[in-house]
Amino acid sequence: ESNNNIGTANTGIFGVVNGGQLNATSDVDVFRFNLTQSAALGIKFTLPTGASNNSFTIKVKDSFGDVIF
Repeated sequence: ESNNNIGTANTGIFGVVNGGQLNATSDVDVFRFNLTQSAALGIKFTLPTGASNNSFTIKVKDSFGDVIF
């Protein structure tokens, strides 16, 4: 996949499900959302069969790359 960093991130669309698939614990999926006003973001993550909760990390970053969640 080519969406492993902010430069090649998939552009997410509000109001629809934006999905991806992680194929290994080393895989990274990045989504970019362009905001013009306040918005709510919901994240649903389903662990692959046999994976443990500590195998994956979800981060939300601002436009400067700082982690905000």
